Amino acid sequence: MEYETRLFIDGEYVHAKSGKKFAVYNPATEEVLAEVEEAGEDDVNLAVDAARRAFDSGEWSKMAAYDRGQIIHKFGELIEKNQ
Repeated sequence: MEYETRLFIDGEYVHAKSGKKFAVYNPATEEVLAEVEEAGEDDVNLAVDAARRAFDSGEWSKMAAYDRGQIIHKFGELIEKNQ
């Protein structure tokens, strides 16, 4: 099985600025599943800036709290139904 190992920032997969990676293990077998990109401070700052832009310019921030709650509740129901 192949996994995406890059960071997902601002709607696209990107390599970590540092180039560092770390191993992700299967807890049952201790087998290495993948080597994934390790986000550093610069990567986190890019992700936070992208999230702020998306929130400020998106529909979610303009939506009433009640409506956001309804969506989150529905999302929870779908998770339970499909777990």
